[in-house]
Amino acid sequence: MKKALLLTPFLFVAAAACNNEPEIDYDKQELTIHATIAATKTSISSSSLEWESGDNITVALDGESYVFKTTEQGSSATFTPEDGLTQGQVAGSPLAAYYGCDFTGSFTIPQNQTIVGGVSRTGVPMYAYTMNAPEEASIDMTFKPVASAIEVKFLPFDLTVNKIELSPVDESSVNGSFAGGFTVNPVTGKVTAKNAIHSVAAVFSSGLNISKGASFIFPIGWFSLEGGIKISVTYNEDGLYEDVILADAPF
Repeated sequence: MKKALLLTPFLFVAAAACNNEPEIDYDKQELTIHATIAATKTSISSSSLEWESGDNITVALDGESYVFKTTEQGSSATFTPEDGLTQGQVAGSPLAAYYGCDFTGSFTIPQNQTIVGGVSRTGVPMYAYTMNAPEEASIDMTFKPVASAIEVKFLPFDLTVNKIELSPVDESSVNGSFAGGFTVNPVTGKVTAKNAIHSVAAVFSSGLNISKGASFIFPIGWFSLEGGIKISVTYNEDGLYEDVILADAPF
């Protein structure tokens, strides 16, 4: 009886040792990115910007680019690599990631944007940058918009809008660009315009009936100006309404 009691602790220790799981080599695992959209005072709110299933982001690492994709929707989503990128490849290197940009941070805001379902098909370009090393083959990145966004609201009225265009009253006062090519520096977040297009338009290919009111959002570039912005609304095919906003102070 005494011998049996002495053996019992040994048997428990042996059983525990057999249940040890092998260590996971995360360096060989593909990286996943948990991407969150930030709300800032200088951009539209994050509730207006959401990832959609099928969205791609481009990750830049040491001169190479990698495409990540999500099947989720919301202001936060998990992205996985389409062409492979492991934790070991990243190690402690800085990561820049872009939505709506190429791997150098360049993006385009079209002068004419098609509006479907109240949102421009262009989408709002975003970027993220981190020097944090991934842990357990996962890393968090916060994306910030790199374009301004105009939200236009129509009160109920019995007409169909075909196009709305924004342009400066005084073109010579414009510093920056309404549309065209831009580049974002991922370290500083500074956006630089490559060319100067001083108007941008939202086009409704099938017309937008506003008998019950309507609102929509479309991206616009970085700029400042004086003298105000002219809004031109084409409606019922050949009708035209024009107004000037923000004329009292620099914008």
